[in-house]
Amino acid sequence: MHAIETARLRLQPLDSEHEGLYCRIYTDPALMRHVAAPLSEDQARRSFQVACRQSTSTHPAWWWAIHPNVSGEAIGVAGLTGGDDGLVEIGAMLLADAQGRGIVTETFSALLNVAFSTLQVAGIRARHAPGNAAMATVLRKLGFRPEHTNAAAPGDWSIWRLDAPAQDRGPT
Repeated sequence: MHAIETARLRLQPLDSEHEGLYCRIYTDPALMRHVAAPLSEDQARRSFQVACRQSTSTHPAWWWAIHPNVSGEAIGVAGLTGGDDGLVEIGAMLLADAQGRGIVTETFSALLNVAFSTLQVAGIRARHAPGNAAMATVLRKLGFRPEHTNAAAPGDWSIWRLDAPAQDRGPT
């Protein structure tokens, strides 16, 4: 995968310079509260190595570090991970001081374009903890529709889907 530029961001393919950021995010209990239990430092390093290998292999997973165009220092990570059903899952994690500024919306918008135009996927899924109202707002804004929500089940996910626009699906 290549770097992606937006009005305010540069999404750079994940590489060794991003290991500290990745580990900082995935070991932070506050940042992980809507995702899963935080990883240990060793688990985060191993997970980072897997993400880097996936991004450079034929495995259907691509990871980027999110850099603001202004400072250049990475403030989060985002990814598209694939499945055998023609769908990919989109996700992003930001440092606390980068949240609430429309960065995930801008990142997802750029990745949706890549997924539908370059990767030509049939659709995209996103999931979040039922209590993550901010992510639900982002997904609604981008046109995702709920597939499954169950706020009553601890550990369950709210799952959203966005199908490829008709013109991107190819001949039928």
